[in-house]
Amino acid sequence: FQTLHDCFQRANDPWWRSVLLAAIGLTRQDAALEFLLDLVSTESLHAEAAIEALLGSMPSLEIIQRLEKSVAGNPRLARVLADQQKTTRS
Repeated sequence: FQTLHDCFQRANDPWWRSVLLAAIGLTRQDAALEFLLDLVSTESLHAEAAIEALLGSMPSLEIIQRLEKSVAGNPRLARVLADQQKTTRS
């Protein structure tokens, strides 16, 4: 996770950053999931990609519940989460 995080911090290309976020999610390490949840809860510019990365990591019910709570006050992110959940179920 730390190596991917360091690369993410240095990356300038939005596409590359989204790839790194997906890779971070796939590590399924606690620190990685916390980092992604933090991007969502702080409504970072990368919140949408973090939601996608979290859902792509086959998250536990606890992580999904925390994610839902994080987006509850933001209609845009709540819509992104709902759309991504539909996509991952298909």
